[in-house]
Formats: sequence, structure tokens, C-alpha cells
Amino acid sequence: MAERQDHEVEEAGQVYLLMKEEYRISRNVRLAWFLSKLNQVIRPTLKAELLNSENELDVLSILPKGWQPDDPPSTLPYQLVPSTRVTFLARRYRFIIELDLSPSTGIVDDSTGEMIFDEVFHALTRCLAGLARPFKVPGTDLMFQPEIFITILAYSSIIGLSSHQVLVQGCQLLRTDLDHFLQHIYQQLRAVENNIAEVLQQQHHQARGQSDGAILCPGITNDMLEDQPHRKPGVSMVTADVGLVSMVRQGILALQLLPPNSSAGIIIITDGVTSVPDVAVCETLLNQLRSGTIACSFVQVGGAYSYDCSFGYIPNVELMKFISLATFGSYMSTYPELDLLNQDMNTYHKAFLTYSFLKTGESMNPEYYCVSQHKLFNEHLVSASGNPALAMRRKKHTEKEVHAQLVSVVSVRLREGYTIREVNFTKGSTQLEVKLVLLWKHNMRIEYLAVASWPLEPTNRTTWVEVTMEGSYDILHDISCTMRKPISSPYRTSVIRRFWNTLQSINQTDQMLVHLQSFNSIPEHYTIPESTKNGVPLFYIPPGSTTPVLSLQHSGSKDSRQSQFA
Repeated sequence: MAERQDHEVEEAGQVYLLMKEEYRISRNVRLAWFLSKLNQVIRPTLKAELLNSENELDVLSILPKGWQPDDPPSTLPYQLVPSTRVTFLARRYRFIIELDLSPSTGIVDDSTGEMIFDEVFHALTRCLAGLARPFKVPGTDLMFQPEIFITILAYSSIIGLSSHQVLVQGCQLLRTDLDHFLQHIYQQLRAVENNIAEVLQQQHHQARGQSDGAILCPGITNDMLEDQPHRKPGVSMVTADVGLVSMVRQGILALQLLPPNSSAGIIIITDGVTSVPDVAVCETLLNQLRSGTIACSFVQVGGAYSYDCSFGYIPNVELMKFISLATFGSYMSTYPELDLLNQDMNTYHKAFLTYSFLKTGESMNPEYYCVSQHKLFNEHLVSASGNPALAMRRKKHTEKEVHAQLVSVVSVRLREGYTIREVNFTKGSTQLEVKLVLLWKHNMRIEYLAVASWPLEPTNRTTWVEVTMEGSYDILHDISCTMRKPISSPYRTSVIRRFWNTLQSINQTDQMLVHLQSFNSIPEHYTIPESTKNGVPLFYIPPGSTTPVLSLQHSGSKDSRQSQFA
């Protein structure tokens, strides 16, 4: 009877899981839960059990395929299938909110007629109001309101401002009067704005005084003024490409001062007029965010690109989308108002509080980066659908057999920042395929396919792996043909070199994983030789030398099992 009911169980479309509060649940624990429950029947945890639960992960709700928000809550069991989207919620969060107050925010937004500087505060207000609201977990009547700790930093590219850069540090959002809190932030932002205006005004007066003095001084002609070297401006400013790097690094540092057992995130409210210096800095920045499990999100103010854009300030939407997608963050092109009567998850809850290692196909589509601002241009120049030369192409790099469990192999890739593209059963459900993708650049990716026999057994330490490069034709051409035809551009050469280093690191990491997994399965790896037990040293230093040499008793060992290490 039970078996017949299991066959009639409906497939789950989405599952919401709640993580334990006492310590942070790692990415490999979340993946192991998903793979261990695959093709099994799961059911939501009851409210009474949640209060006293000691599980690392509890099922809050299960949504069937085709679920609608107005559907009644259900506690029916469902089957977890490879296409099920698993979303994780935490009981505690820590966020660093960076307010970008660079000079590009001192202009008027053409679409709203408002200063972008003011729009930054409006976006902050809506973000905090959205995060502070309790919400119903989809598919249940459970009201959920996690602990949220925030630090708010104001970034200006002008060096040497006297106003404080840290507006709020370590504030618990739920224990704060939001209106009074926002009024305090507003006063501090006004102080920053006045300080910026004073510094720029002093620079203007100094430059004007020097110009007037040059005109009034007798005996100095225009030719003599032109021969003088150009004076540097009186105010030191950071360029736009270094600005984003500074904001992210400050955010990483500030996160260390907030409660550690929590999900971390950096939210940058910016007009998007930014960049990164080069691929090396970008890769280092992404590695820091990925290793710390820090989601970097962007909230854009000022609207998209337009032909009459003020002073030529153009938002770098591609970069913001790439960084947010590569770090499991979110990109918001607008900051919508809240519906105060709606208790469902709002836009800010979905963007900043949820985590899923399985990305949708839409965000993995190259057209994801070709947003509305590109529609102003000729689509044949920027869109892959309009120009086949820009379409993503694939080139297999290597395939091999890794003597390690599939869960361990995929966990290592998730730790490196890979996201799962899809999970499938093949060969009559006798094999499990996990396809992962590393977003290396917005137009360059590395696909990692791991295949193992199903069901997964602890004794099965064999995983078949394929590594494939994905990119546009020109990128793959540069990478493949560098040896035959050297590239003269130092920037392109640096990009290719870094990419090959990334590919080589995949092989090195897999080899290290095999060594670690085989340690407890091969006795020679952890058995101490008899000669060492009897006091014979492994190495000795010959007279007149500083280089240690392997002892003759070990180097000439008759035991073949130990001679491999000699």
C-alpha cells in the first residue's frame, strides 16, 4: 500500500529549507542534503517540530509544479526530482550596504528629474523597509522574520573627507525604530553631501584665484603661461574602476565585525558608473567573495542608458549583472515600492534573503547581459540573436576519471564559485549527471560535468569528469591559437594567461581531492614503517651540507609498498 502511494506522489517544483542557527551550514552540506533526498518522498516539517528541531536543515514548505501564490497551504508529501529548485533561508543575516556617492551621482536623472544622490537614499529606504518586514514562506501560513544585522557605509571617490564614512555599524534591524533610524541616516548623508560640496568649492576657488592672479600679474604673457606645466587639481579623487574594488574590499572587511554564524551579503546601491582595472583584480575580488560565501548584490539608481545621458555617465550593467550572478547575489535595475497590505515575500526578500545553487536557464543565457540599454544600438553589433558571430560556442578542454565521490567533487567546485546548471538522470536512471558552470567573464564560462553511477554509494569513488570552455568565437580563438600566433596586446595576453591558470587549477584541485580521499583507504598512506618505529630518522644532513637527505634504510627499502614514497 505504501509503495503504491509513493508512485502516486506528485513531483516537487520548489522546496524551501531553513538552516540551523547555531553554526553556518556550508555549501557541501546543502548539496549533500539535496543528493541524499533525490528521488525520495519528502514532507514539510510541522510548526511544533520547528521550534525544537536540532536538524541542520528543515523543510519549511514544498511547492508543486505550477503552484500559484493564491493556492492554499499544503502539507502533502512530494517527490524531490532533479528539476526541483531548492531555496535556502537562514535564521540570521549580516549585510553591508554600500552607498555609492561618487561624482556621477551629483547629476539630475533625466527620467525622474531628481538628483541621483537623493535617489540613493530613497533606494536605501525601500531596501531596509522591505528587509524588515515579516513574510509568509510560500506554501505555508508560517510568518518568518530572521535576525538581520547591517552596517551602512558611504563611499565617495574624494580622498580626505572629514565626514564619517561609516554611517551605522552592527545595527540589528528588527530592534530599531525604522523611521527614526532612517532620519539619522539622512542627517549623516546631508553632512557628507555638504562636506563634498565644501571641498569642491574650495578647489574651484583656488583654481579661479590662480587664474585671476595669472591675469593681474604684470609682465607675464599668455605664451609664458602656456609654457608652464599643467597643475594637478587640488582634490585627490579615486577613478571609477578602483572605486568598485574599494567598496567591495571595505565590505568584506566590515562583514568580519558582524556576527559570524550568519549568511553574509554586500548590497551596493549605485548608479552603475563603474568598472574594474583589469581581469587580475576582478578575479581576485571574485575569489575573495566566493571563498567567504559572500553574495554581492547591486541596486541600480538613475535608470538605464539614454542618448542624452548627462555628462556621458553610462551605467556598466554587464559588470553588475556578472558580479552578482557569479557570487550568487542579485541585480535590481529598479527599487520598487512595497505593498504594505501584502504579507508574501517581497522583491527584497527574494533578492537578498534566499540562496539556491541551481540557477535558472534565463540567467545563464548570454542574452541576459544584452539588456534594454543595448536596444538603443544596432542589435547586430551587441546581440547574439542578431549576430551569429557573438553566439556562445563550446570547445571541450579535457575529460578524465577522478577517483573520488561525486558529492565531494561537486562540493569542491561549489566552493570555487561554480553554480549548478542542471541535474539529470541518464542511461535509464543508472547514472547521475551534475552540470556546473563557472562564470569567468560575462562572455566566457567554464562548464564542469560530473557523472557517477546511481544510486550514489560511499564505496563508489569513481566520477567521470568533462571540462568544456564556453565563449564567443573571438575569445575561443584567442585561447586556442595563442601558441601558433602570439598576441601582441598585453591585456589580451594577460586575460588568456589567467584563464589557462584557472583551467590548470581545476586539475590540481582534483588531484588533491583524490589524495585526500584515498588517504584512509590505502594502509601505506598512514602506516608508520618499522624502521621509523625503531628510531631510525627519515632524513639526515651530511657533513658540510645543509640539504637533508633521505636515510639509506628508507631509500633502499625492500618493501615495495614503502619504496613508492622514497
